[in-house]
Amino acid sequence: MNKFLLFIKTMPFVFLTIVFSFLYLFSFAVQYIDINKNLKEICKIMFKYDDLYKPPLNYFDFYFLSTLSLVFLRETLNIKK
Repeated sequence: MNKFLLFIKTMPFVFLTIVFSFLYLFSFAVQYIDINKNLKEICKIMFKYDDLYKPPLNYFDFYFLSTLSLVFLRETLNIKK
């Protein structure tokens, strides 16, 4: 325990980098699971039909869908047309 506290005291930015890297990877995994779970609804909102993509998504399609913020705002706020 003393070595861990000494590590935090002597190198706080390295410790924060490690913590935020794990948080980033965790949020990336949660977002990937959420997009695959709600893929039909997302495709209905974006493309007007729901059979364009099928889960599990490959990483390029996931990145493409995750960069479109309008879909996430509609899904998050449950905005209906």
